[in-house]
Amino acid sequence: MTVINPNSISGITSITMPSGSNVLTIHTTDGAERFRVDSSGNVKVGSAATISQDGDVFFTGVCTATTLSGAVAASGLTGSIPVARLTSIPAANIVGVATAGFERSGGFSGGKILQVVQTFLNTAVSLSGTQSYTDISGFTASITPSSASNKILIMLQMNLSTEGEYILKLLRTAAGSTSDVGNSTAGNHTSFTGGFQNTARSGYYDMLDKNLTFLDDAQDTNAHVYKVQWSNITNVNTYLNRTSYSTSATNYSYSGSSSVTLMEVEV
Repeated sequence: MTVINPNSISGITSITMPSGSNVLTIHTTDGAERFRVDSSGNVKVGSAATISQDGDVFFTGVCTATTLSGAVAASGLTGSIPVARLTSIPAANIVGVATAGFERSGGFSGGKILQVVQTFLNTAVSLSGTQSYTDISGFTASITPSSASNKILIMLQMNLSTEGEYILKLLRTAAGSTSDVGNSTAGNHTSFTGGFQNTARSGYYDMLDKNLTFLDDAQDTNAHVYKVQWSNITNVNTYLNRTSYSTSATNYSYSGSSSVTLMEVEV
């Protein structure tokens, strides 16, 4: 190895390695290697960074940068990355599963699901005769939001059958007050949906699937109880989770299931 020890070198435009040596190294006076060009043309700075001939840069340890562009291999990223620095990252370059560490500080907006509650009902419930709105037994769900500014996503799925005509509406009870939510007054009745089947036309042999998705304002952090009420417009029988025809016949005696699902959505 040839050693050069001047305090300053200037005017050198080319360095050629001697025969049998394809490695160029630069050391400080304490003997520590600070810079190396290996036989493949890779440039190594200490033990922390390597620049390949085709322009790839590999870092070991802590990398401080004001701008990162191109594809970033997430498998090699550890520690904390300020969210404000993460901009214009193609979705295709985000690979793998994030199990922790993503918080809303910085550029992330809301939409995080904080909790999920569900009531699932697979037993039959009936409503007989002409009646005003009444509760459906066992078909309520309760959720307590963590913040008054958050949202409650309500998803209803119901299987119903009737001998005539019925209507449904959704209510919320919180802090001792009950209010209609997600309903409409576009027709003659306040409801989010209704249904008609007829014994003469054999409609009561079947069940109708009724659904509603509604995003409610939490408004406060009290327990929120959501329930569906139903009403018969005509003097008939209406059923949840079974056909109106029969519960024991071989034909037209289907069973159904219904659910109320509540999700608190962070804003």
